[in-house]
Amino acid sequence: MWAEDLKGPVSVSIDVTYRCNYNCPYCYVGCSPNINREELTTKEMFSIIDELADLEVLVLCLCGGEPTLRKDLIKILNYANEKGITVNIVTNGSLISDNFASKLAESGIGIVQVSLDGSSPR
Repeated sequence: MWAEDLKGPVSVSIDVTYRCNYNCPYCYVGCSPNINREELTTKEMFSIIDELADLEVLVLCLCGGEPTLRKDLIKILNYANEKGITVNIVTNGSLISDNFASKLAESGIGIVQVSLDGSSPR
């Protein structure tokens, strides 16, 4: 595919939550365990994915906060996969159990990027 054939961006990143199970002092998003900002609903995420599919976006990266805190994350991943979009997530990895890892793999996820920012909290 050549640049002139593109209908939209090749890749899109969305911060799907401001919630996080950590409170890192260097967090550029301003996340914390106590934050309570409004998030996009599942229906709104599906609508965005539909638009991205229409634009032939190839990759959707779900970031945050900690995206694994969303109860609907697997639904979102499955929906994007059904629409032909490769989904990646950026996570701190601390909430990924064996069971959740299996669900991620079944969803057809592209990449799970685990941030290792330091060996101690500060």
